Amino acid sequence: MSTTRQNVAAAVVLMAICMLLIPLASAAEMKIAYVDPQKVFANSKVGKAATKELAELEARLRENLDKLKSSIDAAEQELEKQYLTLSPSARSEREEKIRQDKIDLKRRAEDADRELSKLEKDYLERIDREVMTIIQEFGKERGYTLILGKVASVVLFADESIDVSEEVIRRYDAVQK
Repeated sequence: MSTTRQNVAAAVVLMAICMLLIPLASAAEMKIAYVDPQKVFANSKVGKAATKELAELEARLRENLDKLKSSIDAAEQELEKQYLTLSPSARSEREEKIRQDKIDLKRRAEDADRELSKLEKDYLERIDREVMTIIQEFGKERGYTLILGKVASVVLFADESIDVSEEVIRRYDAVQK
């Protein structure tokens, strides 16, 4: 299912939930809030540490890839300089080595991207899992009827006054000590 279809489906489900909850409003006042997952990831201690670790890992991986690329570039320049003086077999051997090094560089770049993506996904899943418990406890403690996750394509408007992200971040940071 495409992202647009998923967003539309999520919006329809959200509206249906809200429509089902409207009758509850007559029986008791509804208390609704939202949490911005991006804000939690960006501003919590764990999120900041994850961002720092990801940036450091990316820098190390990029440095290694840049070194390999520089080595390949140097080998190509050297081959150009010596092209006329090398025997055909020596030229072919060097060209094949450069070709293999380029394949290796591409593979290493793909591996680095996969490693970074997996680590980021692991962090996001961990934070989501840990924060969900805090949100549930917070919602029960404060008597919320509904706490939504602020996703730009689903929540079209939400007043900042019902954003409880900072309180969730504060509680999440407190349990990380």
